[in-house]
Amino acid sequence: MKTTGLDLIAAAIVAILIVSPFGAAQQRSTYSALVDRYAQGDAAGALHELARWSASEVRNAADDQLRFVTAERQRAAVMLHTEMANAWLQARATADASLHLNVARRMLTIMKRGVRGDERAQMFERRWYAFVASMYTSQGVLNQAELIVRDGLSVYGRDARLFVARGAIREMDATLTTADPNGGPAVRTNRWFESAAADYRRAIEYDDTLATAHLHLGWMRLRERDDRSLHDFESALEHADDDGTRYLAHLFLGAFAERKNHLDDARGHYEAALALGSGYQTAYVALSHVEEARGNSARARDLARLYAALAVKVEDPWWNYHLGGFDQQTLDWLRREATTP
Repeated sequence: MKTTGLDLIAAAIVAILIVSPFGAAQQRSTYSALVDRYAQGDAAGALHELARWSASEVRNAADDQLRFVTAERQRAAVMLHTEMANAWLQARATADASLHLNVARRMLTIMKRGVRGDERAQMFERRWYAFVASMYTSQGVLNQAELIVRDGLSVYGRDARLFVARGAIREMDATLTTADPNGGPAVRTNRWFESAAADYRRAIEYDDTLATAHLHLGWMRLRERDDRSLHDFESALEHADDDGTRYLAHLFLGAFAERKNHLDDARGHYEAALALGSGYQTAYVALSHVEEARGNSARARDLARLYAALAVKVEDPWWNYHLGGFDQQTLDWLRREATTP
């Protein structure tokens, strides 16, 4: 069975929480052995072990060992510390997260120095910046996300994924402020929404095939009842290369059709979304709602019962999108790069 990013994060967090004084005193694996373990595909095991290291042990290893990591293991070293940073961030241990992220960035610098101009290394670094930004955004740590994107854009000023990442930060900031009864004035949140939309348009200008850019721009336009969102969602569906994005595209296309009172079209898109994620709550709710609107109350009730009866309920991509958008797809790509010679 495929191990998901959240599985690995959970494993690392559990390791952090169950460490005992006895466990902390046990013999440490060498740093190179941990990097090898990650590179060979045992990310959960490597994270479990690294979680037992103290901050001083991590700093000492970084000072003494990073420069000796072989070229074929450098990407693994970057991702070992990046995933450990993510695990600590999930556990609200921000100082430890920053420590490991700083080590990852040092390794990136060493890696680039050895392969200056290498396209594979540059693509890895571009996506690393985008993933780390999503890591922070999904936890609501928007100031750190903004700093990471700024640093990435200072090197890769035309990278579409980084513009999507920056737009997501502005969109999340505006959304949180709007939801806060003590939030800022509407004119300020409107500026943030406009800034986010501008970043999404810039991303599409640089890469028209980036489905997430179309998806984000379409959602913002749908909020404003702008009919151009239809084209955005259709483009997102056309260029999607993972089921999570396809699911969201169908969900949003269904919402557009429902808003236009095109209930048959809405039902078709919601059914397509349900086919892509039979354990996702939002697809059941949306389809049940449109069936009720079509006068099919019995079908609407059946859908509610079907979801309630599911033995396994899967984390819904809609909630990930709505709560900041942890970029699982890019994390999976980075892992593959880190474990491929």
